[in-house]
Amino acid sequence: AKVEKPSVVTPPTVTVSRVTPADFVETVLVTGSLVPREDVLVAPEVEGLRILELRADQGDVVKKGDILAVLETVTLDAQLAQNAANLERSLAAIEQSRSQITEVEARLAEAVAQLERAKPLSESGYLSGSTLDQRTAAKRSLEALLIAARNGLKASESDKVQLEAARRELEWRRSRTDIRAPVD
Repeated sequence: AKVEKPSVVTPPTVTVSRVTPADFVETVLVTGSLVPREDVLVAPEVEGLRILELRADQGDVVKKGDILAVLETVTLDAQLAQNAANLERSLAAIEQSRSQITEVEARLAEAVAQLERAKPLSESGYLSGSTLDQRTAAKRSLEALLIAARNGLKASESDKVQLEAARRELEWRRSRTDIRAPVD
């Protein structure tokens, strides 16, 4: 029998560190795109106009109301000039219709007076029936002409109202050719 020698056991090594408070910073490496927290849609309120000038780019710092882009106005300016010419023509047509009405009213008054003078002469036999018929026809013709002139005035006034509405829309479109920042 062998006798075993007691082995020497080495005590374990212990490291002692002094503990102090510290902040931990964790770093994570990722790839991807940054997305804003709030999207703001910026678009022209009028369509079909070419962008003439960009005054801001994506990521620029802007204040509410700053001009971001300018649209071309040549087309709208031409339409406004054409509208102004049409409106002047409509105003001239209104004045022409009014003077035509005045003229027809005067001629009608004269025709009515001639007819009224002709009736007693025709009844007493001093005026032929055909002359009385001519004066009656002249009165009716002038009454119809007066109705047509008044309808012409209404049509001219309607055209004026329509042209004024078109002008307001064109002026609104023209005022929207500067695209502004809706928010800071």
